[in-house]
Amino acid sequence: MAVKTKRVKLKERPLTAMQNAFVKWAASAECFGKDWLAMQKAGYKGDRPQLHRNAHIIMLNPRVRDAVHKARDKELAKAIKETDITIAKVLRDLEASRIAATEAGQHTAAIRAAELQGKYLKMFTERIEHVQTMDDVSIEQLAALLHEITSLNNVNLNSILAGNGADNSGIPDTARNNKPH
Repeated sequence: MAVKTKRVKLKERPLTAMQNAFVKWAASAECFGKDWLAMQKAGYKGDRPQLHRNAHIIMLNPRVRDAVHKARDKELAKAIKETDITIAKVLRDLEASRIAATEAGQHTAAIRAAELQGKYLKMFTERIEHVQTMDDVSIEQLAALLHEITSLNNVNLNSILAGNGADNSGIPDTARNNKPH
C-alpha cells in the first residue's frame, strides 16, 4: 500500500519593522539611489561605507528587494499621476522649448530639443535593425548556408542530408571526431 505524503506550504515570514522602514525610505524620492541613506533613516547604525555594504546585503533578500521594487513602482506611478506627465506633454514642451530657443538665438538649445524629438521618433539609430523571417529565405539560400557551415566543419553535406554517418545525437561522425590541429 502506497503512503500518501502531504506537502505543507510554509508561510512566508513578514518583513521586520526595520526592513519595512528600509523599504519605505528606499522608495522615497529623498533616498532614491542612495540605499545607504535609506538604511540610516530606517534606524540602522554605522558609517556610510558600512551602511552601503549592509544596504547591498539587505537587498539580496528577495522579499526585501521585491518590496522595494513594488514601493518604487508605486511612488513613480504616483509622481507621474500627480505631475500628469505624458508622452504628448513632453513632446509639446520640447517643441515649445525649441521654438523659444530658436527665437532667442540659442541654437544649441534648439538643436538639442530637435535632437530629443528625433530620438523619440528613432530617427538617429546607430545600428541597422534587419529582421529576416523564414518566409524571406529561399530553399537555395538555406542550402547554400548549410553547405557553407558544413564545409567550415569538414562535414560531408550529403551524409547529413541522407542521415548517414551520424549517431542518435544528430552530430555527424566527421564533425564530432574533428579536432583542431
